[in-house]
Amino acid sequence: MANSLRREWKGQFGQGTSLAPKTEASYQGCPRAGGRERCIVWRSSSSSGVHVTFRLLSLVSELEKLEHVLGFDQTTTKQPELQRSIFLPILSSVMPLGFLLVTAEPGDKVTLDEFQEGTRDWYNNEHVPLRLNHLPSFLTGARFSAADGGTPSWLAVYDIDDTATFAHESYTRLRANRSPREANLVQRLAILDRRTYEVVADSGESTLTSSYKPENPTKHVVTQWLNLPADSESDKAFEAWSAAVFRALSGVEGWVRTRTYKCIDNLKTGLRIPAGPEAQIVPKYLAVHGTYLLIPFRSTHANAEGIEVLSLSVADLPGFVAGANPGSQATIEETRTWDLYRAYPCIAQGNLAA
Repeated sequence: MANSLRREWKGQFGQGTSLAPKTEASYQGCPRAGGRERCIVWRSSSSSGVHVTFRLLSLVSELEKLEHVLGFDQTTTKQPELQRSIFLPILSSVMPLGFLLVTAEPGDKVTLDEFQEGTRDWYNNEHVPLRLNHLPSFLTGARFSAADGGTPSWLAVYDIDDTATFAHESYTRLRANRSPREANLVQRLAILDRRTYEVVADSGESTLTSSYKPENPTKHVVTQWLNLPADSESDKAFEAWSAAVFRALSGVEGWVRTRTYKCIDNLKTGLRIPAGPEAQIVPKYLAVHGTYLLIPFRSTHANAEGIEVLSLSVADLPGFVAGANPGSQATIEETRTWDLYRAYPCIAQGNLAA
């Protein structure tokens, strides 16, 4: 199994499998738990163009059996017809991809020099490196500043390998054992709002930007927090909402990618956060829309191929998204727009400076 850490396997699955038709799969080593765990990642493309990502965790013994069934060896890659029975024992261990979103407002007790842009620069010099430079579970990291004049004025986003990371000691110890400088600064922040999510749906990677990677990152994002009637069908309703939004945005010039999420935990702290449980209530669902253009108006025009396309400004996007689901019971509670401040290299991408 040591040589399989960097090996990828890709294949096309037929109608007889437990996954969607035309599903692309990749088999990748993912060291966790002392190297005894590996990851298998499937990205499924449906006929509607909606991409869904699954991450399956399994112990080495299970994967050795899977390698034997798939016909892996050290030099060749095979693409057999896979049967439903292969995946049933593994599907029980599905772990959703994770997402960490943090908004912050320094307030009048923390200077910008302390927070991020001076010689003391806590965020860039301490907070980010402790995570991105040392934890392979943090796949990307980027920060944005408010483009709408709203508060909080700073947004940080991180793609996480799976939601189990949020409870893993490698991550939880960072907050439990803060440096004296970080502990003192966090106590003085006006707002620090940390929310963890699991990925619900993903419209798919774009060739226009790299999302949150430092090479050609997404320049602008729109965040939308929303709720649905609280019942047993709300998650399914949100999946349908996501699919409708993906379809509507697929023909919009300037749009890059949308991912949707379900909140699994949150905590608000800071001098401006009121006491009591009501202040901790947040919307259950989140959509993050990435764009690469700031177009000053909405227009319809022919692109280079002569195809009529719709251009939207970032300011137009929230209304357009709301109109994409006229029959939905979703209530958009808050919409914010953000400009890229910095996208960071990380150990997971292998692009840290020597």
